This record gives sequence, structure tokens and C-alpha cells, in this order.
Amino acid sequence: MPLLGFRPVVVTVLLAALAAPVLSGSPAAAELALTDHPTSHVMSPAPGGRLSVGVPATISGLAVNGEAGGVVQVEISLDGGGTWSLTDYAQERWSYTFTPTEPGKLVIVTRASTVAATEVPNSAVAVVVEPDNTFDALACPCVLWFNSTDFTMAEDPDEQAVELGVRFRANTDGFVTGVRFARFPANSGAHIGRLWSADGQLLAEVTFTGETDEGWQEASFDQPVPVRANTAYIASYYTPTGHYASTESYFSDLDFYSSPLQTLEQPFRLGEPRAGAGVYHYGDGGGFPDQTWHDSNYWVSPVLVAAPTS
Repeated sequence: MPLLGFRPVVVTVLLAALAAPVLSGSPAAAELALTDHPTSHVMSPAPGGRLSVGVPATISGLAVNGEAGGVVQVEISLDGGGTWSLTDYAQERWSYTFTPTEPGKLVIVTRASTVAATEVPNSAVAVVVEPDNTFDALACPCVLWFNSTDFTMAEDPDEQAVELGVRFRANTDGFVTGVRFARFPANSGAHIGRLWSADGQLLAEVTFTGETDEGWQEASFDQPVPVRANTAYIASYYTPTGHYASTESYFSDLDFYSSPLQTLEQPFRLGEPRAGAGVYHYGDGGGFPDQTWHDSNYWVSPVLVAAPTS
């Protein structure tokens, strides 16, 4: 995000990092990298599906590379992208069998590869391992899944007071119970979480308490806020000291899906370039965040449940 009064200097490192192995190879490999776009999809279990401790389970899906074909492997992660394993892959279909060892939520992410390119995942599927009395039928409480494997969360040196957020929608009616954000130690002071309608109406706010020096922080509203399916909202937080988490170009050409939640790019405006889901607003005390900068992600998420908590 631009520092007010300064001319921004943008260095594009992600594309260079991705292209470097190709450019050092043959011209044929470089041509393949430009045309290969492998994608993978989880077909079973469905989001919110139930598995059981000690019972073998199979996760399966598809992987394609358009008409070109050439997918050579599919990897799977059960912890949102932290660790990866190879699946059994053949003829655009893959499967992975394992035995759950403990109850809780699994966040399934997959990535397909050709000899020249590897998929950058933008979706996740959450399932629940039983016995469990924590998660509802949609495996919620739910938060947005962010890809931290292919994108780096960085501390922005900006020291100005600012509201930072994300546009999102749910594919079902539900209730937003709070807001969470990723914090660096220098992002100090009193933080306020907020939920907004797409037209700027403030729906709820909460002051964060009991924060840790860094990592994900979460605060709950006094009352869950009902939200409607397929309707845009903005979850945000205010920091008086800046030094917020930021990743430029994160939302370039992509929204991120983790049913029932997904990020939501800005509405199309004739004559204006496409803009990603990350939003901000400068000013003491914060305010409705409706500005964008280089498709940045500010690592903010709503917390959603399918029914209000008691």
C-alpha cells in the first residue's frame, strides 16, 4: 500500500521466482511453462464431510491441464498447505487413502504438476474427523483459507493509522461471529475488528483483547451477525500504528475458496482495472475500507458459523 506522501516503488518477485527454473532450461520448456495451467479438484468428500478416527478414508478428485494434458503428479495437504504427500494419479484422476488418528478439522488442499509448471492452489475443502462436538454441518466455525505456501506474508513498514479488510461472501446463510487478523509485533496499540455491508453500513465491531505479540488474533462480537448467502460483506480491523501484514499481487486474477466462504474481487467498473478483494482506508479511528492497492491481501478473515452460538 502506498505511504502517503511517498512515491511507491514496486518490485515484482513472485513471477520472477516462478519463471526462473524455466528460463534456465530449454526454449521448449519455457514455451510449455507459458501454456501449462494444471488444476486439481477435490470431488470426495464434500465440504463438511465426516471421517472417523481409526477408519481408513479415501480422498479423490480430478486433475487436468486443458487439452494439452501432461499432468504428471498430484500432491495433497491435509493441514491447509503446511505439509504435502503424493497421491495415486492416473488418467486425470487421483486418490489418497489414509487413516485419521485424532478428531478435529482437516483442511484439504491439492496441487497438480506438469513437467514445466505446478498449480498455485486457490481453494481448500474442510472436513471433520469424528468424534467431534465442535464443528457444525459445514465444518464451521469457518475462516477464509489463504495460500501461505506460494505467497509470503510480509510486514509493511507503513506506520500510519489504517483500516484493513477483505471483501467476502458465503454460499449459505449464516452468522459472522467475529474477525481475525495476522499480526506482526510492531503492529501495536488497540485493534478494533469490524463487519460492514458492501455499501458501507457498519454491522458490528469489537475491540481485541488478550492478543499475542504475533500470529493470528481473533475477537468475537457481542452477538453473531446474520449474513445472507451470495451477498458481499467486508471484514476488517483497525490498527493505529501500521506495520500490518500485507502481500501484494496476492489476488491477481484469483479469488480464494474455502466453502462456505470465498474472497470476492471488487465490482466491475467500466473503464477501471480489475481490483482484488483486499481493501483499506487511512485515517485515525479507521472507517469503511473501500480502497485497493496492487491486489494486496491484508490477511484478515471473518469467522462464520451456520447457526448462532449460545
